[in-house]
Amino acid sequence: QVSTSSEAMPMVPMSSQQRVAYFDGQAAATVQILLPFAFPFYGIAVSSARLSLHGMLSFGTRGWDDRLPGAIPSPVAPDAVVAWWWEPALCDSQCSVFVKSLSASDSVCEGEECFVVQYNDVRVGTADDAGNDRVSAQVVL
Repeated sequence: QVSTSSEAMPMVPMSSQQRVAYFDGQAAATVQILLPFAFPFYGIAVSSARLSLHGMLSFGTRGWDDRLPGAIPSPVAPDAVVAWWWEPALCDSQCSVFVKSLSASDSVCEGEECFVVQYNDVRVGTADDAGNDRVSAQVVL
């Protein structure tokens, strides 16, 4: 089941122990992660994902090139994605990405095991045009 909300939700508390990726000033980086359970993505159970600095998670076996925004669905990769930002971004020393597994008893998970990805202080734009704007967000699977 896929649900979305336009209401602001409190972020799940995270700690430095769950930090998985520091993109070190890169503008087009991805990190592959294993999910702690088979996540049902539109009827297909996926066990891994690629985190993109551009604010998206990609699932499946299709090729990955960290491309910038395009049409979904698309005949070219990425297609199986959750895109919370999907814009050019830069990760400097203030930026971090965290992951955390939560049990079904956690109120965020609504009775099922869930997995949280959190982006903190991602700088908006590319190395050439990034300003001082930053964005933080969480994705809960």
